[in-house]
Amino acid sequence: MALALDSKTKSEIDDLITYVEKSGVRFIRSGTEYSAAEGAAHLRKKLSAAGDRVKTTEDFIDGIASKSYLNGKLYQVKFADGHTQPLEILVVNDDGYSAAGIDAVVEGLRTLPGVHIDVVAPATNQSGSGDKTTPGGVTAFAAQTQSGYPATAVNGYPADSVLYALIKWLVKGAWLPNSQADVFLHPTAKGAWAGLLVTMINLLPIGQLDGGHIATAYFGNRYNRFAERLRRLLPAGGLIVFFWVLFATQQEAQAAWNLPVGMYVATFAALPWVIWFLMVGLMRRLSGGVNHPPVDDEPLPRSRRALFWLMVVVFVGVFMPVPLRPMVVGPPQQAADAPISASLEP
Repeated sequence: MALALDSKTKSEIDDLITYVEKSGVRFIRSGTEYSAAEGAAHLRKKLSAAGDRVKTTEDFIDGIASKSYLNGKLYQVKFADGHTQPLEILVVNDDGYSAAGIDAVVEGLRTLPGVHIDVVAPATNQSGSGDKTTPGGVTAFAAQTQSGYPATAVNGYPADSVLYALIKWLVKGAWLPNSQADVFLHPTAKGAWAGLLVTMINLLPIGQLDGGHIATAYFGNRYNRFAERLRRLLPAGGLIVFFWVLFATQQEAQAAWNLPVGMYVATFAALPWVIWFLMVGLMRRLSGGVNHPPVDDEPLPRSRRALFWLMVVVFVGVFMPVPLRPMVVGPPQQAADAPISASLEP
């Protein structure tokens, strides 16, 4: 029987098989090892023969990609160091972690012995927002599906959920949360974030902040005039952030957006730029109306010039256009479940 899939489902399945093909691991099927390319070819062959038994991505994961038709044994992957483990499945959707659709998929996958399932999904219904991401970072919290399976709820879009899961995998080497662990921002990490923020402020290349000292030492006394122009542009930076975040809140909340709330969040996000402007202006006033006292025009040695560029790299790395802002997301909606996006990971 011919296989008929909608374009979105076909694209999702093709992406999963391509990932298998490029993974580089060895696949173990019924006790025999195969290369990643051979594993992908086998999945394509099974998919072609499945006919109308595969209508959704979940059908493919459950019936094609996880176990053998003949003996019901789970597929395994073998890594370069020789250890093996069952396939792990990351389940993401755009309806939110509490949607009935994602719950049904997870409960179906749980019937497969030895399969590890990770659920990372938006905190609220974000249907139709698969091409969007949240500017300024995201937050997440521990949650459960309708049947009580552990999940991570991300205050953002489906792409944010995937990114959040991938970052935790890169840092911890595991899909989290699992039945034993998850990663949340510790107070120490919050303190580190505050330290990065203070470092960024101190490296602003204006006035007698450390960034101003460094820039003046590198460019000489002529930099004072540019630094003053830069100081006057700080409110313009705040204005850009205001309209950028105002637009972002409209995209996040969609139909639930309203102007007063959007303006509150945007003002909150732009406020640091005004504070920096006033802070540097106060330092200038206390210094007798000059941004920086005169320095010797003697050229810096090569080692000091290298340190200047190192500080430029550090400043770019810690720069936060929006250091802090409230999150705005749309309310849950009673909508039909959208197709589930899932990926197979070793």
